[in-house]
Amino acid sequence: MAPGHAGSVTVADLRPVRASSTASAPVTCEATGSIYVALISKAAAGGLVHSFTVRVTGYHGGGQYRGTLSATVAGAHGTVASLTRVSAVAVALTATGGTFRVNVAGSGDHTLDTTVKWECPQGS
Repeated sequence: MAPGHAGSVTVADLRPVRASSTASAPVTCEATGSIYVALISKAAAGGLVHSFTVRVTGYHGGGQYRGTLSATVAGAHGTVASLTRVSAVAVALTATGGTFRVNVAGSGDHTLDTTVKWECPQGS
């Protein structure tokens, strides 16, 4: 996938910290055949930096899907959460972007409960 252009990303964290923010961040949205991929890079919210890759197979336009998610959330002291190929994540896709929620319990402060909404850049 080509590098993303600035799109709109809204992140609402419940854990590890409660924060909500909308940021301009690099977003790449691509649908090839029945596969949809969104790549969100370095979206800042509440002192955390979020990067996500969402992949949906069986894509046929806007609607509700189950997708695969990889994510990294970093804070001032390093990685807070890291997910690799978490499957069956509920993803809602529209003509202009999408949204998902993930709630993963880890040890200590390595728990992530967040909702992410993205808007693809114009022309992607």
